[in-house]
Amino acid sequence: MEENKIVFQLSKSTFLRGKQCLKSLFLNKFYKHLRDKISEEKKAIFKRGTDIGLLAQQLFPEGINATPVKSFDYASSISVTQKALQKEEVVIYEATFVYQEVLMAADVFVKKNNTFFAYEVKSATKVSETYIWDAALQYYVLKGNGILLNDFFIITINSSYIRKGNLEIEKLFTRTSVIKEVIALQEQIEQSVQQFKQVLSAAEIPTVQIGTHCTSPYECDFMGYCWKEVPEGSVFELSNTNNTNMAEMYYSGIKRIAELPDNFECTAIQKVQIKAEKDQTDVMNEEALRYFTDKLIYPLYFVDFETFMPTIPIYDNTHPFQHLPFQFSIHLIHHVGEEAIHSDFVAFPGADPRKEFIEELIKQIGTQGAVLVYNAQFERSVLNALAKNFPQYLAPINSIMERIVDLMEPFRKREFYFLEMRGSHSIKKVLPAVFKEMHYKQLAISNGNEASRVYENLRGETDIFKIEETIQNLKEYCKLDTLAMVKIVEFLQKITK
Repeated sequence: MEENKIVFQLSKSTFLRGKQCLKSLFLNKFYKHLRDKISEEKKAIFKRGTDIGLLAQQLFPEGINATPVKSFDYASSISVTQKALQKEEVVIYEATFVYQEVLMAADVFVKKNNTFFAYEVKSATKVSETYIWDAALQYYVLKGNGILLNDFFIITINSSYIRKGNLEIEKLFTRTSVIKEVIALQEQIEQSVQQFKQVLSAAEIPTVQIGTHCTSPYECDFMGYCWKEVPEGSVFELSNTNNTNMAEMYYSGIKRIAELPDNFECTAIQKVQIKAEKDQTDVMNEEALRYFTDKLIYPLYFVDFETFMPTIPIYDNTHPFQHLPFQFSIHLIHHVGEEAIHSDFVAFPGADPRKEFIEELIKQIGTQGAVLVYNAQFERSVLNALAKNFPQYLAPINSIMERIVDLMEPFRKREFYFLEMRGSHSIKKVLPAVFKEMHYKQLAISNGNEASRVYENLRGETDIFKIEETIQNLKEYCKLDTLAMVKIVEFLQKITK
């Protein structure tokens, strides 16, 4: 063993993994190869956390950085930390300590006049129970090192902050003291640490049934392994259910929706899904669907927005995590039976896209006819925000909102339910269920989160060819969303003639 090698069994991340699931803790230690492939979305979330942590360091300037120069070189981090602590007053970034084979690094650690303060930075707007457990473990390790904290703060994003000119770091962040909660958890921390060590020293994988803990508070990266035996049409696919109850049912022997007893208490929406699974057929309420299609007023505008949500507001008069629209796609059908005409808009990355977005939308969407969207709540929220930021366009924005028709509603209400929807009413499930040859998998960009991420990443991009290629990929994705709506409406009109 290398002389400077730090031996530890638990860290902040593995401790929290153990709190969520003992099996996941064990698999992560000894069977890492079974982990699901990390998605680009998760990578972006991790990067966001790192970026926010670095930005928050500006609240505590001139600190000593104890981050390992080489990956996993925690011995050097501990050495830097111990040397820094010899000062009367000091700020340390990533101050690293180990106690009872538990390793932790405080995002920011402050020593001032023989008092000690720790700060944990989170790229979220609220303090969660998980964050408090995280802080409590740090307190446990620090206390084991003879350091008794005077206070512990969790730093989160202030969602009410509105940017005006230069970014104001003090206003962007909120500090919440959790010292009382942290101290109250110390006995449980000690018990959990001992339990997790025992699990990691065992010879076999712990037996843990699947359930709500697989996705809460975070989606586990061993779901692919633990859920591989769950069949298609399982009780977990039943919409609007408590997964705890479904897990109990699953382990009682009722694994599929089709096996649910006739006296199973359910909602009207769930009843449709259960009937479809038991009969192995699609379910249609022809009268309700006809009512939906008959009320559509031509011309029909099929519309989809794409937005991005910067954690740190980058434009004036925006707040953290605000949906900023940068793209729309429109398919227009003037009269019954006519071909749909397509148009679109993507703001060139860099400048605030909102004003150009709403001006182009008003220009292209006309003043009459139904505006069909899929999930009206989202489009309405975007339009309401635009009306607030650009009151000069209030009248045309209100006109658009008055004409909105939500194409998701017939599927949400189960007025038409396809087996292939698997309890979902997302357009990503509905489209391939109606038209098996149409799906998003063949596109370079296949979902809204990815569209948001790649557009935001274009800010600062200097390669014009990459920008043009990405914009074209964005157009192809958004175009499929509105084309999908066209095809779905044509399908509904055909079956209700």
